Amino acid sequence: MANKNKYADLSREQLEDKLERLERVRYGLVWKDKPEDVADQCTQELPVLVEDKTKEIRSADDPPTHFIIEGDNYHALYTLNFTHQKKIDVIYIDPPYNTGNKSWKYNNNYVDKEDTYRHSKWLSFMNKRLRLCKTLLKNTGIIICAIDDYEFAGLKLLFDQIFGEQNRLGTLTVVHNPGGRQDEKFFPTAHEYMLVYAKNNTKAEIGTLNLSKDKISQYKDADIYGRYKLRGYRRSGANSRKEDRPNLFYPIYISKNYGVLTAQYKEGYITLLPIDDKGIERCWRWNAETFEEEKEKYIEIKNINGEINLYVKERENENTGEKTKLFGINLNMRLLAVPQN
Repeated sequence: MANKNKYADLSREQLEDKLERLERVRYGLVWKDKPEDVADQCTQELPVLVEDKTKEIRSADDPPTHFIIEGDNYHALYTLNFTHQKKIDVIYIDPPYNTGNKSWKYNNNYVDKEDTYRHSKWLSFMNKRLRLCKTLLKNTGIIICAIDDYEFAGLKLLFDQIFGEQNRLGTLTVVHNPGGRQDEKFFPTAHEYMLVYAKNNTKAEIGTLNLSKDKISQYKDADIYGRYKLRGYRRSGANSRKEDRPNLFYPIYISKNYGVLTAQYKEGYITLLPIDDKGIERCWRWNAETFEEEKEKYIEIKNINGEINLYVKERENENTGEKTKLFGINLNMRLLAVPQN
């Protein structure tokens, strides 16, 4: 039976402190923060960058446009915040994976699998550096972090906490060993991950790939506006029912010779509603106003075996490129933060 009087001996201040802590409890990541010497040092001393001209790389005509900082990563990030705060476009980090094989030091001591605070030390290490990275990024900036299974779950929650879950752009699966690690007992690991976050997802942009030959070959039809492929004008899949988007459920009126179609009522015209072959009330892709504005250039009518269907023309010359998939990436790369010009 629980002890109902376990708080009886606490002072008012202690009870208020306990209540305040309970109010702060929320879904997320909690760990024992471990002090770090290098971070504490920066509160007393300022790290300074010293140029090493013996390692300078430049051509005879052009000045150097890039630089490499060699030293402790916390010192580097801390110093860059004096010179490049809110000026960085992209940050790629490849932190220690904390596998316990004594490849990573915390406070100058290797952290192995037997260390009780192994995960807490690693999260403390990452927390300090990610917060420095965030202040370096522009509002349009993006950060990419490589990681494997050892700390993936904790790191994802830490990123959500610092950058905001809404700013998670995706988790990429990176295939770096297609054959897998055959010495593993169960599933041979063939991949790692890249977590991709924006500082502000409403301002960030991701580039696209050039269309493949296979994609280009899909634009088989053409009209006065150029080549196109067809896509059903009636929506399907998630959020496609009438109750999901009631403003996208409306009748379209088609003349008997199919020469005229409109969202405005026409007596004697064929009435078409977005109802699928199972009788489910769906919705159209556009609202009625957009339909009227775009129908001439983008809508096509087909009568197949007596069934009338509408299609949207997706035009080749309006395709800005192919989005990168969140799986199947096979690469070996190391990127540096890229400052603005």
